[in-house]
Amino acid sequence: MSDTNESNPQVETGVEDTPEGFEIHSYTYGSSRDTRVSIIYPRAVDLLKISNRRGSYTVDLDVATVHVENRDSNKNRHRRFVIIPKTTIVVRYYGRVSYSKKVDDFILLQPGKKPVDLEPKVEVREESVGNHKITKEIVYIIVDDKRLNVHERVVDTKKTKLQAKIVVINNKVYVMGDTYNIKDKLKVYGFRWDPDRRMWYTNKYTVEQAKEIINNIGVEVEQ
Repeated sequence: MSDTNESNPQVETGVEDTPEGFEIHSYTYGSSRDTRVSIIYPRAVDLLKISNRRGSYTVDLDVATVHVENRDSNKNRHRRFVIIPKTTIVVRYYGRVSYSKKVDDFILLQPGKKPVDLEPKVEVREESVGNHKITKEIVYIIVDDKRLNVHERVVDTKKTKLQAKIVVINNKVYVMGDTYNIKDKLKVYGFRWDPDRRMWYTNKYTVEQAKEIINNIGVEVEQ
């Protein structure tokens, strides 16, 4: 076998009509359907990138032989893949099959064995980044007793330390910054909302008194 990769694969013609292997399709239909296929283990190979040429042919990779049938139209993608693994690989099939339904499947392929559906796992992880606590959802699978992260997304971001700044405008003491979560407490202390400046203000307290109130509420006042 020659040393090839997905950007410069070895291409052959005359594919058998029914080669043995794992068959899977990638297609689009308008904006409602868009399914994609990739090899994600032991290395990443986007099967769409190696199958842009129309027709039937074979792409010989180091991890698998992929028989391609590209029947794309001018508007939509329709490709059939038959994947014959040379070693243990994981195929990811993902995207939209309708407006309301998405798929994200992981299939373990091994030479001479039947395909096995892998169950993805989800880890929720919290990280502190600067003044924020970020909650991430990490999707991963286990292959050959190894963890393989597939993708992650941020599900929540919160400030861990609220901060405010006090300024004096026209003899009024204004509070700007992270005041949304303490607005009810500010009202209790007699602060009023200025819709034009979009800040809370008071003419009852000095700057030092206002700082003490804000600090007691739990918000750090910038110096």
